[in-house]
Amino acid sequence: MVTVGEMIEPVDARIVSRVMELTKNGVRRVGTMRKLVHEFVKNELFHGENIPPWSRRRFFPTNKDLINIMAKAKKGFSDKDQENLMVLVTKWKEENKEDKFFYRPCQAETDSSEKVDFLFAYQSSWQQRLLNL
Repeated sequence: MVTVGEMIEPVDARIVSRVMELTKNGVRRVGTMRKLVHEFVKNELFHGENIPPWSRRRFFPTNKDLINIMAKAKKGFSDKDQENLMVLVTKWKEENKEDKFFYRPCQAETDSSEKVDFLFAYQSSWQQRLLNL
């Protein structure tokens, strides 16, 4: 019998962390994620013990829960990617003075301006030489 507490309990932080990690590693389908979460609960969280019933939302999130967690992971991942790339471009400019780099991060729409799309361009010194030939 499913209790109201089981239906409204939050998803366990370890499950959220695992779903975010799997999303960042390329898992995109909810069905696949559900199977991987079940394996994680069975083999890592409750290894050698009785696993909780499927009705325990804490350990077996709904499809909607998984979709929301995966979307959050994708959004956070892309923001961090842009920040990491900005750091790398700065480093590359210092290391390769002859190469050309252009980096423009994605910027959301504001009231006064339109959305600016992400753009990264790189041209090495040998590419410049070939272009001049």
